[in-house]
Parts: sequence; structure tokens; C-alpha cells
Amino acid sequence: HHDQNVVVFNLVWNETFVHQALSGWAQSRLRHQVPEHEHDYVLSYNTSDPKLVSVLQTTNRLYGQVLLIDPKSRIRWRASGMATPQTLDIFLKNVNELCGQ
Repeated sequence: HHDQNVVVFNLVWNETFVHQALSGWAQSRLRHQVPEHEHDYVLSYNTSDPKLVSVLQTTNRLYGQVLLIDPKSRIRWRASGMATPQTLDIFLKNVNELCGQ
């Protein structure tokens, strides 16, 4: 999803050798599943970079990660795991605030 204020990227993180070895096949499969107009917003990252790990709340890669990043590349909100109605409300309020700036 993207508009003039909000861009959503999906990051596929292949940090182990096995995941990296299978990443070509996975990316090909993903291209067929994701609508073509969203291809530029799906990124594949092949490494176990400590800098990337440091911005995540959890080391459990099975959880989804959400980062709300402002136009100056500052992390304004972060979450991982299943969203509750309360955390979703907080996230949407932060998105609305950020878009209003």
C-alpha cells in the first residue's frame, strides 16, 4: 500500500544460508503471488546484519515486525507479533499523527 503520505514495504528477510539458498525460488514464487503494481514495495534482504537485528523488538523471526518510520528515517513506533485491538488503535493514531505533520 502506498499514497503520498504512507508507503508500506514488505521485507522478506533471508538471514540463514539455507534461506538464502532458497531465496531465488521464493522470490519467483512471491512475484507470482503479489500484484505487479506492488513489486517495487516487496524487498528481499539476504544477510544477518546486526544493524537490522538491533531495530527489531524480538529475535523471533516467526513474528511479524512493524516499524513506522517518519520522512526523516526515525523509527516512531514499532511492534511485533499478533496485533491486539488496542495496539492497532495506537498504531493507527500514530500513522494519522505522522501523516498530519
